[in-house]
Amino acid sequence: MGYRQLDGVPRTSRWDTGKKAAHLPDPGDTPPVMTDIRFCTDDEIDNAIRAVLCAAFCAEDSEELRRLVRLRLPSSATPEQIVDAVCAELRWQGRLESEEQRRLQAAQVLAAFFDLPISERETLALMGLV
Repeated sequence: MGYRQLDGVPRTSRWDTGKKAAHLPDPGDTPPVMTDIRFCTDDEIDNAIRAVLCAAFCAEDSEELRRLVRLRLPSSATPEQIVDAVCAELRWQGRLESEEQRRLQAAQVLAAFFDLPISERETLALMGLV
């Protein structure tokens, strides 16, 4: 596993694991914003959708809803596209309430999601914790 120097402190690089996962630009002086992040694996996208549906939108019937949201997304989705697709599907079903607050909650959920190690973001068992 490779190492990367940030502020003079060696850190393990999650990109050296041999797994393809969300692409985060190299951290420079500014932290990455949600529009800069792209999911790269289907499991990661599906788990992000589940996390947003469960934690931000309180959608307990999330598996069927997740499938419908997934159909609205490109193969390599951004967090913003996921939130837009969730809102669009819930709006179409007449179930979207307090959209502005839900979008803010979804952004917080996704920020926490990206704090997890890649292996946990790709694991279905994670969703039992949300």
